[in-house]
Amino acid sequence: MRTSAFEVQKNVIKKFVFLTLVCVLILALVAVRASASITFSPPDKRLDVGDSPGNSYSGSASICADDNGWIFVAWDDGRNNAENDDIYFNSSSNSGTTWLDNDRRVDTDLPGAGYSYMWSRAITCDDNGHVYTAWIDERSGRASYPQDIFFNASANHGQTWMENDKRLNRINQGTVPRGTMP
Repeated sequence: MRTSAFEVQKNVIKKFVFLTLVCVLILALVAVRASASITFSPPDKRLDVGDSPGNSYSGSASICADDNGWIFVAWDDGRNNAENDDIYFNSSSNSGTTWLDNDRRVDTDLPGAGYSYMWSRAITCDDNGHVYTAWIDERSGRASYPQDIFFNASANHGQTWMENDKRLNRINQGTVPRGTMP
């Protein structure tokens, strides 16, 4: 099976974005630790806890923290279908000391049914417990190339999310060639 140049380029970009986000996360945690005297205890905490370590792809993580010690992380995850990632979420209420025992899936189509992925900063929060996340989603079908922007929100620090995620826009077919940005 040959991999197209576009798929190779997309994978390289995904890895670059992931490594960039990891570097930003490390710098942010160092800054938070230095300014707030927060300590993180070893060992590291695995946030994508829904499958065995190394069993599937998890990446393109985005992070947001509020001024009350909450940290929120969302990422795309291939545990339900290696070809069609879903969006997952985990949170800490105590500056990263502990995290939820079970991560939460925030895209609401059938698990693994549509290719969902996060680019750039795809999560934000406020100091009142509201968490918002958005992602690019191809659940309408890759062959026809409608990439949509989907959104979900929580009003209780990510404990629960809207029952149905919302499509915010749709790129019209035939308007933008596959592999180009509008």
